[in-house]
Amino acid sequence: MEMSLVPVWITSTASAVGVIYAIVRNGNRGKKQDEKLKTELSMEIKAIKAQLDDPENGLGCIKKCLDSQRLHCAEISTKIEAQTNTNAQEIALLRKGKQ
Repeated sequence: MEMSLVPVWITSTASAVGVIYAIVRNGNRGKKQDEKLKTELSMEIKAIKAQLDDPENGLGCIKKCLDSQRLHCAEISTKIEAQTNTNAQEIALLRKGKQ
């Protein structure tokens, strides 16, 4: 082996070691960042679930309000229908009386 190749080998080895070190370091940083991201997402999901389960403003409360509104609408429409039928019968009686 020629002595002129020694610096090339040293430089190549140093470059390879540097690349391997960078890969390992970036992998470790990536793992730490992934764990941090998972923790943050988990906390955000818990906060969202807490808001959805809130008894005053959550989904259960919304469903309860919608059910009460549905019942109210059914009552009103039934009353309107009954009044319409009564008025129709009275109009028919009035028309019979005028003829």
